[in-house]
Amino acid sequence: MSRLGSGLVLYGLLNAVLYSGLLPLWEGFDEPFHYGYVQSLSSHARLPTLDRTLLSDEIWASLKLAPASQVVGRNLPGLTTFSEYFQLEKSERWRRRAELEDLPPALRFSSSVGGGNYEAQQAPLAYLLLAVPDRIWADTPLPRRVLRLRLISAMAAVIAVSLCTFRLGAALKLPPQFQHAALFLILSTQMFYAATAHIANDWLAIPLVGFLLLAAIAFYEKPGPRTSLALALALSAGLLAKAYFLVFVPFATALVLWFALRRRVGLKCVAVFLLLVGVLSGPWYVRNWMLYGSLSGLQEAVVGIRGSTLLASFAAVPWPAALMASCRSSLWLANNTFSTFSRTTLDVMLALLAVAGLLYLRSAVKNRPAPAERFLIGGCLAHSAVLVYSIAVFFVLSKDLTQGAPPWYTQALFPPLFCLLFCGLARSGLAGRLITTLMLGLWTYVIAATWLVKLIPLYGGYAPARARFSALLDWYVRDWARLRDILATTSMTDPNTLFALTAAALVAALLVCFLLVREQFVS
Repeated sequence: MSRLGSGLVLYGLLNAVLYSGLLPLWEGFDEPFHYGYVQSLSSHARLPTLDRTLLSDEIWASLKLAPASQVVGRNLPGLTTFSEYFQLEKSERWRRRAELEDLPPALRFSSSVGGGNYEAQQAPLAYLLLAVPDRIWADTPLPRRVLRLRLISAMAAVIAVSLCTFRLGAALKLPPQFQHAALFLILSTQMFYAATAHIANDWLAIPLVGFLLLAAIAFYEKPGPRTSLALALALSAGLLAKAYFLVFVPFATALVLWFALRRRVGLKCVAVFLLLVGVLSGPWYVRNWMLYGSLSGLQEAVVGIRGSTLLASFAAVPWPAALMASCRSSLWLANNTFSTFSRTTLDVMLALLAVAGLLYLRSAVKNRPAPAERFLIGGCLAHSAVLVYSIAVFFVLSKDLTQGAPPWYTQALFPPLFCLLFCGLARSGLAGRLITTLMLGLWTYVIAATWLVKLIPLYGGYAPARARFSALLDWYVRDWARLRDILATTSMTDPNTLFALTAAALVAALLVCFLLVREQFVS
């Protein structure tokens, strides 16, 4: 890895640490319920079960003390929303924070109040990996314990996605400067951190999609026992990380069987592949079927959405609006608050990605894509089927398409998709380099605004829904002391550390952007 590549990884780690520390307790998507899964493993040494496993008293007590978004407040009445929390007296906010820090660790072992854990059906691997440190830190105050688990998740995701992106770029023979640019865009996308810098399973599932595609490419290029073993391990890990990997089972199995039919591999390779996937991941899906009558164990299957109802919803979904909502939210969506960025800015970002896509299609028409490219295209299409399915399910459940597909699902597409898009830019000469430069500048602006204009004001008590520069600057100057005081009770890290991390992240973004732009024109 080059020095600039290593610098990009450090840049991502810096943003991951900042996001984890700034994000208030339980403000990550469904975080208390995901953490409840971890606690079931670390405190009781058993897998949770949907409709039976309850959240611990520790989590319910903390929900009453920590501020919550309006969305969570509607789903869990009785919580204090951010707007209500900001109006509390300073002494009351500090009292709640102190009580939050002093919750008895023994509460993690009891479940005498509150409802069940609706994330209990999730595949277990990511939670098992977090349960070990959670058990080690059982006596640590809850906020610090959650922050440490966030840091593990977010930093692991940054490192894994960086390695995955570089390896995918190398498989595509993508020039280093375009590999660097692709990774910078991923690591400067707010939604990447919203998906990975809280306790859940996406931190593991997102890079595993790319590693599964890499394993498929390796098997195609050199079919044999070793590569079939790697493919089986990658698929099994994915299946144990997230149920949407079921869509890749036909993809990987067909690849192995095709080479067997062509006598490029023996039946031993096929048997090893099928046996290993069955032994490693099969018991989990058998358990789903026995408990819920559903292979995936997904909530929509458990609650009994009929196939005919789901099929009918495909005709009723307003697809243009749903797909645009999915595309926008895949770039920016503020955690459980569900606020978003400027629509104009997001549309410009999407337009630049669309131009890159058209340039790639033009190059693919001129020259047949190499096998590695075809595998990435196939993987992106397979995962896109998951997104389309989730849109239809969401429509049936809520008739609300304001957010489209869950944006944490789309992040798994970014490493393979961005590598393909930058292949198109790399093959387009000066035009490709200019478009890349525009992208680098725009993503730098958005990640800087994410901290200064969006998230710090959001969790620091800034009232207006839309931030205007002059008013926001006046607020920073006028209410600096109050901002520090509020962040001290809402965020997971002290304000001095947050501001130092923010300054470092802004300087790093500008410096890395400059180096990447220079690399475009001197390489």
